[in-house]
Amino acid sequence: MSWLELSVRVPREFVEPISYLFNRHGRGFSIEEPEADYAVLRTYVSSKAHRKLAQIDIGVRLVRTLVPDAELVTRELVQEDWETAWKEHFSLFRVGERLVIRPSWVDYEGTSDELVITLDPGMAFGTGYHPTTRMCLLALERIVSPGMALLDIGTGSGILAVAGRLLGAGSAVGIDTDPNAVKVARENCRANGLGREVRLVRGTLPILQAPAGNFDLAVGNISARVIRAKASHTLEALKVGGCFVASGFIRDQTLDVIETLQQVGFADISVDYTEEWACVISRRV
Repeated sequence: MSWLELSVRVPREFVEPISYLFNRHGRGFSIEEPEADYAVLRTYVSSKAHRKLAQIDIGVRLVRTLVPDAELVTRELVQEDWETAWKEHFSLFRVGERLVIRPSWVDYEGTSDELVITLDPGMAFGTGYHPTTRMCLLALERIVSPGMALLDIGTGSGILAVAGRLLGAGSAVGIDTDPNAVKVARENCRANGLGREVRLVRGTLPILQAPAGNFDLAVGNISARVIRAKASHTLEALKVGGCFVASGFIRDQTLDVIETLQQVGFADISVDYTEEWACVISRRV
């Protein structure tokens, strides 16, 4: 089987729509930042997946109406090349004071003060490289306390659920609508010795595995649209005083997210920014 490597160079404000497009229709995903104002996004698609290729092509063409030089670059790979090509874009990565993200193919033994997360992003989103993932990890490092119950909405690779447990959360539930993401997250949990300590479920809120008033902390690194659509269900899943860390969207969408969170009953709202990306932290009162 042959595979196609697809890449596109876009201004930072277009990273989110291209990320969504590549994550939805591609397999494997990376973001590189070779320039201050531009990023190169990359994914892989089977050469026989004509519908997925067409969906990506249409999406990039729409972006090109606003960014004429956003050209979709295609490179053909054989099966063996594809299995290793996307790994070239990841290496050891540190976040905050204690967290170290170690790709599964990189050898590293952490110090006694480090919490090393072994990660194989595989076909799911979440590597720690994206600014929204970094902001969520930093928020978890600040907020998680021993024994907390954590809910990871749109778990992707499972990185946030794994980080939460390693930081001391007593339990974690990760949910995702993508069955492949659940599979990848399960493998990453096993790789970190958490195979039975993180419950992973295919689905979305409301869901039986996230009962009302059960969680001290929820985190959703998804999109402004989904965060707003699921805001009331997220509130219901939290205990009174429970915290919600929401990211995956750009600065321009922050006010809409905050307005929705306030409408459903969240308060004590604060915002962190990294470049064009935002992370909103709120609390159920």
